[in-house]
Amino acid sequence: MKKLLIIPVLLALVIFGLYHDDIVGKQSEEVKHTLPHEEAPQNEVPLYEGVLEVYNTNFDEMNKTTEEEEEKVFSVEISGDLNTTKETEIMLKAVVKHAKNIQACNYFWYENNETIGIGESLEMAFDKGEHIITVRALESNGEFAYATVTIRAYDYYMVIREHYNAYYGNLEYSEKEIQNHKGRYLLMDDGTFVKDSYLYDDEYRMIENKNEYYNYPTENKTVRYEYDEQGNRTKETTLNSEGEVIYVVVSIYEDGNLTASMSGKDEDSLTTENYNERYNYYPAYTDESGTEVQENEDKREYNDNGKVTYEEVNYGHMKLIYEYTYDENDKLIKERSSMNSERRFNARISYYDDKSQVTSFERKYGDENGVRCHYKTLYTYNSEGNTKSKVDQLLEGDCPYLSEVKRNYNYDKNGNIKSIDATLDGEQGYTTLKVIKSYTNDLEL
Repeated sequence: MKKLLIIPVLLALVIFGLYHDDIVGKQSEEVKHTLPHEEAPQNEVPLYEGVLEVYNTNFDEMNKTTEEEEEKVFSVEISGDLNTTKETEIMLKAVVKHAKNIQACNYFWYENNETIGIGESLEMAFDKGEHIITVRALESNGEFAYATVTIRAYDYYMVIREHYNAYYGNLEYSEKEIQNHKGRYLLMDDGTFVKDSYLYDDEYRMIENKNEYYNYPTENKTVRYEYDEQGNRTKETTLNSEGEVIYVVVSIYEDGNLTASMSGKDEDSLTTENYNERYNYYPAYTDESGTEVQENEDKREYNDNGKVTYEEVNYGHMKLIYEYTYDENDKLIKERSSMNSERRFNARISYYDDKSQVTSFERKYGDENGVRCHYKTLYTYNSEGNTKSKVDQLLEGDCPYLSEVKRNYNYDKNGNIKSIDATLDGEQGYTTLKVIKSYTNDLEL
C-alpha cells in the first residue's frame, strides 16, 4: 500500500519541480533586468531538488520544513530617511537577516545600474527629485540578496505645530518654520507674536530680515544687508513699517579685518558707531521704581567661587538684568532675567533640579498700563530626560492661549515631540499639540 502512495507523490513532485524551475528562471531573468551588468551566482540550487530529498515525509512535516526555510532566508533591507532636502547628506544602512557569516558580507550600492558606493552604509547627498537606490548584499558563499528604496529630495523642510484648545479641541494657532536645503531659516512664525522671514543671495548670505508683529504692526521693521566680494557685511539698512530708512550702519574692512564703523539715521548723517545711540529709540527708560535712568555702564558681580551672580546691561532705552542663584555645591538652582524699558517690561524665572532640569518656569510681562500676564509652568520628566508633563498656572492678568490643564508629551523613536495630550480633572482630554513635518518644493511665507 505504501509503495502505491509513493508513485503518485513522486509524480506530483516532479511536475512541481518542473513548474518551479520555470518560475525560478523567470525570476532570475527579472533580477538580471534590474541590474544587467550583474550575473547570478553559478551555484544556485533549484528549490525542487531540496523538496525531492524529503519526499517520504508526511504532509505536516513537509510544510513545517518549508516555513522554517522561508523564515531563515538570507535577505537585506535598507534603513534610513527616505525624504530629505536636496544636496543634504543622509545615511542609508543595509540591514541583513539570516546571514551565515554577517562579518563576511559585502555590500554594493547602485543608482540607475551604476555603482555609487561600497560598504554596509551609504552617506550621500542627492539632487532635487526622485532617486531609486538599490543595495546588493553578497555572502562569502556567493549567496546574494537585493533591496530597493526611493529617495525623494526637496527644496525645503517645513515644521508646523498646531495648537488646539484643551477644552473644546478647536485649533487656536499654528507655528511654522521653513528651512532651505542649506539648513537656513526662511520663516519663523510663532503664530501669536511675531513672524520673521529671511532672504538670501546666491552665496546663501542673508540679505533681508523682515519682522512682522501681530499686535504691534507699527513696530514692523525690515533690515537689509550688503556684502563685499570677500563676503564681509559692509552695510546694514533698517526700515520702519512704512518702508522709510530709520538707521544705517556702514562697516569698512582692510585685509578682512573691520577697521571702522559708521552709523546714523540715514547715509547723509553717518558718524562713528555708538551702540547706545543706535538702539536708543527713546531718550531714556524708567525702572520699576519710576526713576528715569540714563546711565550706560554694564555691571557684573561674582560669588566666592567666581560664578556670575548678577549682570546688568544698559542700552540707553532698555536695561537687561540677569541674576543667578547656586546651591552649596555651586550648581545653578535659580535663574532670573528681566527687561525694562519705557514702554514695556518682561521678567522670567527658572528653577532647576539636581539634574539641571527646569522644574518650574515663571513669566511676567506688561507695559505702562501694568501687568498684562503673569503665570507659572510646572514640569516633570521621563527617564530619557525629556519633558513628560507640563501644567500652567495663571497668577495675574490675562494670558492669551493659557489654559490651566496638564499636558502629556508623546515622542517619536528619535525623541522628537510628535503630539501633546491634555488631562482635565484626571480624565483624558483633547490633543493640544500636533507636530507636522514635511518636505516641499512650494514656498509659502
